[in-house]
Amino acid sequence: MQVTIVFDGQFYIGLFESTFDGKVQLTRHVFGSEPATEEVYEFVLCNLNRILRSNVSSISVTDTSRRIRNPKRIQREAARLLKDPRISTRSQEILKEMQECNKTRKEQVSKQEREAEKERLYKRKRLLAKEKHKGH
Repeated sequence: MQVTIVFDGQFYIGLFESTFDGKVQLTRHVFGSEPATEEVYEFVLCNLNRILRSNVSSISVTDTSRRIRNPKRIQREAARLLKDPRISTRSQEILKEMQECNKTRKEQVSKQEREAEKERLYKRKRLLAKEKHKGH
């Protein structure tokens, strides 16, 4: 298990990353003000197991550390990373992927709702038009 505490400009957020059977589970908890070590420890002891069990989404990860890579390629990649510094961890990337999945799912649902509302309004409009013409 890996714990990362990040300050996002307003609050301190704890990212708890755990790996089981090649799958990564990520849990996010907002601490608010800067948490003390005791507060983080208490959260891990009391609440983390319950939250991890309730979190059903996980992403499978392949282990790429077994491949032997060209040292020059490694050196070029390290130079590129130093040139463009990113404050990101693997757990933050997984969190971003999960947010994107939720976003696309929400967009699909809202599109269906909009289409259903549009269809309902069209049927209502047609019904009112028919009622207008019935009297004449």
